[in-house]
Amino acid sequence: GMLYGMTCRLPHESGDPRPVWRVWDMFGMAGSRMLGYWSVNCPVRTGREDVLATVYEKDDSRLIAVGSWCKDEVRELYLEMEGYPGGAAGNGRGGAAGAWELYSPGMGGRQDEEVLDPSGPIRVPAEQGRLLILRKRKD
Repeated sequence: GMLYGMTCRLPHESGDPRPVWRVWDMFGMAGSRMLGYWSVNCPVRTGREDVLATVYEKDDSRLIAVGSWCKDEVRELYLEMEGYPGGAAGNGRGGAAGAWELYSPGMGGRQDEEVLDPSGPIRVPAEQGRLLILRKRKD
């Protein structure tokens, strides 16, 4: 749903949206600008037709929603990122490293909390998605 800027409502048989809402609050979704995977202006690409990415932009961070239609887990997905602040740009294989990190917030069993290298691979579960926050590294 986050590829299209939506979640289900409560109560709903497809699941509890509150973990996603908590990520929205943590990121500060209000005032962000959505750039859908279908837009030529979307600054993140996956290089795959069965795994898509939508970006929510703010001045100092980006929320990246990744959604997979792949029947198997995607174990090594490299995000192709361009146009990020502070020089965090590149093809996902070295350009966005350094002062930036990809933060995967824990979401009650939907995804684990972890900090990833933006130039490294990410895993995406089969027919599911991930929410990732590109932010300045906390050293």
